[in-house]
This record gives sequence, structure tokens and C-alpha cells, in this order.
Amino acid sequence: MVGLATCLLSQPTRQDRAEFEAALRDAASGHLPVRMWLFYEFLVHHGELGDSPRLDKDLFFYCEVLKFKVSVSNAKYPID
Repeated sequence: MVGLATCLLSQPTRQDRAEFEAALRDAASGHLPVRMWLFYEFLVHHGELGDSPRLDKDLFFYCEVLKFKVSVSNAKYPID
């Protein structure tokens, strides 16, 4: 069995990245999946412990950027 410390320090796999990107797309469409809320709590907790106290804000900023990109791509005259 893999320990928690090993999981936290390991690099994400392709499947991990694909799941994360799918969760971000869901968040951009207005539905924040449970796993994304759990990731947000992880960022809040570990951001406070480390040198990045606003790490959780970066996640929501990225979700807002994705919302904007989706709305622009769906627009009649997209901005490029």
C-alpha cells in the first residue's frame, strides 16, 4: 500500500491530469465537483502551512479564466 506522503510527493499520471482537466471543465460550466472541493480544502490547508497562503484563490481564478474562454469560444464573434 502506498503511503500518503508518497502520494503527495509523486508526479501526477496522465489519468490524474485527465481527471483534473475534466473537473476543471465541469467547474467552468458552473458545477464544482466534490473532488474539486476536496482539492480546494487541500490547497487551503497546505497553503496556510507553506509559503503560499493564497493558493486556493489561484484555483478559483483559473476556473474563472476557463469560464471566460468557454464564453468567448461560444460567442458569435470570438476574440482571438
